[in-house]
Amino acid sequence: MASTKDILNAQRFNRARLMTAFQSGMPEGRELTPTRPWGGLIGGIILTILLFGVAWVSTLFAPSLPANWEHGSLITDENTGARYVSIEGTLHPVNNASSAHLMFPGNLKIVSAGSEALTEASIGPEVGIAGAPDQLPTPESVADPTLLTCTATGGGPWTGVNTGAWEEPEDRAVHVIVDGQSYLVAGGYRYPIGDDVHSPEQILTALGQQVEAPMQANATWLNVFPQGEPLVSLTIPGLGEPAGSMTGVGDDVAVGTLLEVSDTANEGTIYVVHQGGQIERMTPVMIQLYAIGDGAIYSDPLPITSQELSQLELIDGSTRGTWPEEIRGMLEEGETPCAYLDTESAQGQVRFVVGNDIPSTSAMMVDVAPQSGAIIRTRADSSLGYTHLIDESGTMFTVNPAADTLAALGLSEADDLTVGPEWRDLFYAGPSLSTTQAWATVPEESRGEQ
Repeated sequence: MASTKDILNAQRFNRARLMTAFQSGMPEGRELTPTRPWGGLIGGIILTILLFGVAWVSTLFAPSLPANWEHGSLITDENTGARYVSIEGTLHPVNNASSAHLMFPGNLKIVSAGSEALTEASIGPEVGIAGAPDQLPTPESVADPTLLTCTATGGGPWTGVNTGAWEEPEDRAVHVIVDGQSYLVAGGYRYPIGDDVHSPEQILTALGQQVEAPMQANATWLNVFPQGEPLVSLTIPGLGEPAGSMTGVGDDVAVGTLLEVSDTANEGTIYVVHQGGQIERMTPVMIQLYAIGDGAIYSDPLPITSQELSQLELIDGSTRGTWPEEIRGMLEEGETPCAYLDTESAQGQVRFVVGNDIPSTSAMMVDVAPQSGAIIRTRADSSLGYTHLIDESGTMFTVNPAADTLAALGLSEADDLTVGPEWRDLFYAGPSLSTTQAWATVPEESRGEQ
């Protein structure tokens, strides 16, 4: 009979066989010795390491702001298009790109980030110069700008920057009226017409032009032309007084006498005698307006040869120096009178031209070629005034100090064009631009080190 010890050993043996069968799962009832559970533990550890690695790698691709964004960056939200300028680790919504360039001249970093990445930074108050340009002209477009301004009956001036076509008037003029005053625009001047003695119609008739109703012009456009001497009858100082002896003319020549070259070299050229026996060449306009005044008594010139003329003292342009040389006709109906700024002249000389396909507008209008603009410096009497930037919208901004401000915007003061102060009234008025103005929009406690 089995002892108690034998029974216990048999039970342990059966339990071991049963556990082995469940753990091995091998066919044909093969029994295996239980193994230690290290394989499962090591596999779990490896799986855990892999999960942590994937999580770490995923952080590398998570949305985030670029390195060194904290100060001096213009950051655009890729999702919304909103723009921010970074100042001392804070993002400030900025009105326009120009303000950001003015705050950090020469070293502004331009980057973009997603909306999710921007949430990691604090947002400050809005900064920037309100109304400053967002789209700046290219340096190439301001290097050699063209300015053209035109008027139409009863309408506001149309002004084009680097746009608009024109042609020469071929010594023609246009008769306009502004605030009841008649003007003749010709060459590069506006001339008041008539006085208490002769009406504008009489002056036009004397100039050989057909009298028609004048164009109602815009005063802003007209003022672009400097005012010339009024077109009235021409009077020679000391008219009728003795001029003394003149070689080839006679011993008793009166001031105001006309001399006409009779030989082939300069045939038909007419001169008038001044006090002291000096002579001055008469233009066709001078001759026409001399004939309707006191000079009419000397309307028949005396003949003189080129040889005799060479022995006389000639003065140049002392009488009515701004008058046009000749008026050969008037603009026809439908033609558009314009002022063109001649950029080849040092002081920006204005020329009267005829516009082609110019838009008709009832109010002031400015057209600027795309991504274009101009830098102009206005004259103030005999000195130079402020420098202005004209952007693609036709808005004019005063830049002061000019050199530093333009450099911050990627432009150069060397490209400025000198114009009369009247040109300022042809553009929409914008705010002044400068680094100081830009930083003045930032709260003092947010500025840090500028």
